[in-house]
Amino acid sequence: MVLVRLGELTLKGPKAREEMVRILIGNIVHRFRERGAEMVYRREGGRLYVHTPDLGTAKWVLSRSFGVRSFSPSIMVDAELGSILEAALSEIPEEFSGTFAVRVRRRGDFPLTSQETAARLGEGILGARPGASVDLENPDLEVGVEIRGSIAYVFTHWCPGPGGLPLGSEGTAVAYVDSAEGALAAWLVLRRGARLRIFSPSGEGEVLRDWCHLCPFLCGSLQDAAEDARKKGYGLVLPRPAGVDATQLLPLSSLAVREFMEVMLRGPGPCRRTRTIYK
Repeated sequence: MVLVRLGELTLKGPKAREEMVRILIGNIVHRFRERGAEMVYRREGGRLYVHTPDLGTAKWVLSRSFGVRSFSPSIMVDAELGSILEAALSEIPEEFSGTFAVRVRRRGDFPLTSQETAARLGEGILGARPGASVDLENPDLEVGVEIRGSIAYVFTHWCPGPGGLPLGSEGTAVAYVDSAEGALAAWLVLRRGARLRIFSPSGEGEVLRDWCHLCPFLCGSLQDAAEDARKKGYGLVLPRPAGVDATQLLPLSSLAVREFMEVMLRGPGPCRRTRTIYK
């Protein structure tokens, strides 16, 4: 079982949040099916619970699904202190002699507070792993516990997701990708939820294939990409051409892409090199 933490989409209003979660779940299910892997899911608040026998596929899909903040392969047990401790010990090698910390989050009825639960579990781990010690600031190993009603989830790994908004939750744009900078510009727009029509004559756009399963890859020049954007009324995404002044950038119709443009205009470091141009 994989516990999935949703990203910034949980901060949206109720209607927008429900729509974005629906799109995210659809993207995840579609990508599992593409790879021939079985899965079932359950949603609760800001969490998804993905059950699959193929953990490798789960890690591949979730690490490339925009809208996922992080995820953890977990052991699911009854929300009872003994069962939680047993699950935690199964994740800690018997010869473990480093430092550890227990992080507990809970929701619903449970007889102990999060702090009390962490302390009791820590005592149990110290008793079973006498070579270990506690370090709450910089531990070698973190044991995570999430208690949700009558179920507890125990894990020791936090895997990062790409964050952002689910692919397809915003509008469509055209991206011309002929360099690493162009791929970065396109990826950042994908991360804001926009679908892209990707023109990549030099093959630099291939690096994006794992991230945008719903996006067509097209052949053609910059002129072809610009004409495609003009005909369809889409934004054109490309690295900032030399000599283009920021005042020439026109507002985009999609709020997410407009936010991206504003961030890029004031962003530090390499991000200054990417711009969104509206045709």
